[in-house]
Amino acid sequence: MKLTLAVVIASLALVGCGSTGVLPVGNASALPKPEGCQVAVFDSEEDVGRPFEKLCIIDAKTGSTLYNDRSVSGAMKRVNAAACQCGADAVIVKAMGKRGVSAWDWGSSKVSVVAIRYTGPAEASPAGSD
Repeated sequence: MKLTLAVVIASLALVGCGSTGVLPVGNASALPKPEGCQVAVFDSEEDVGRPFEKLCIIDAKTGSTLYNDRSVSGAMKRVNAAACQCGADAVIVKAMGKRGVSAWDWGSSKVSVVAIRYTGPAEASPAGSD
């Protein structure tokens, strides 16, 4: 009986694991950045303010068990790690959402982004504009 209970508990812990999917885009590629690098986060392509190329699409979902960070920021940590592996300088958020607690799990969050690499300097703002 104890062995069966241990197997059930272990199985439930694994069911709620998070996931991260990375899909390369086009022919662009970059060398991975060091683990733990920080990437800028933008809400739209217009916010980037400099030329860039798209490297990959990243979809990250948090785990849904009590012991996981189920917040949007938890999903963004997964995005950041994948963006570093992709060689990105920044990400553009395309979608994000949070699913609440239900009878089946403790909720989770999901984020979808496009990872980009800068190809030129930031655009200079016109003199005297604030």
